Amino acid sequence: MPTITNLHIYPIKSCAGVTLQQAMLTAAGIEGDRAFMLVTPDGRMLSQRSHPTMALIRPRPADRGLRVAVHDRDDLEIEVDPSGPDIEVKLFRDNLTLVDQGNVAADWFSSVLGGPCRLVWSGTDLMRTGAVGDGPVGTGNLGQLSTRQFYDAGPLLLCNQASLDRFNRQRGGNAVSIDRFRPNIVVTGAPAGDELTWPGLRGREVALRNRLPCERCELPNVDQETGRVDQDVYQDLRSHVARLDDRYSAGYPFGAYMGALQTGGISVGEELTVA
Repeated sequence: MPTITNLHIYPIKSCAGVTLQQAMLTAAGIEGDRAFMLVTPDGRMLSQRSHPTMALIRPRPADRGLRVAVHDRDDLEIEVDPSGPDIEVKLFRDNLTLVDQGNVAADWFSSVLGGPCRLVWSGTDLMRTGAVGDGPVGTGNLGQLSTRQFYDAGPLLLCNQASLDRFNRQRGGNAVSIDRFRPNIVVTGAPAGDELTWPGLRGREVALRNRLPCERCELPNVDQETGRVDQDVYQDLRSHVARLDDRYSAGYPFGAYMGALQTGGISVGEELTVA
């Protein structure tokens, strides 16, 4: 039976995560996840793919916003400014109007990353492109979702520890940790690869639907503790998945995007039923 062993949110997209013992799952995902994002002044998303040191930026939820820490700098206190100026941002398939969080935050992050950038907030509900079909094993469809999160293709990413253990055994060399894959939920107690085929999961309060496998990019090459690209995990994943299953000839999945059919609390140690 799948059991939740880790819960994570990422308050600023592509920055360090926050580990939780319990969380509230809404229709838009886990509360507090990816509500902020760093962008270039002309509105292009920044991520660890181009700026791996973003892994070292450690935001934590605060009463009115965030407290952000990074090595050798004073912490930044951010109070959300819902009345900030609009900024037009391109995020994957979506053109979004977001809320700029001001020059103090922009100057701090620009100094950390060594180039100009802006911190933006999602504001009120956004219409985002995401996985809306019932999609185990790659058959999910994309459509419009109402959310406040800057997710990639779905609001909740689940990974299976057994799948990582199998990957590490088959690739040999230095084992990688699951934080490179930036999950919201990690489960144990299920065979490797099963998460891609589950129709859904049910917990004490919540019900999840499997929407789409998470096809991977090069971001898992970044060590989340050092902010350095130190292994070609992506290339190893390509070889690993191609050996396992010829259904994934065009993409290399690790983990599954889930959608909430029933919202409520979730917690570490909770057992889930495949449903």
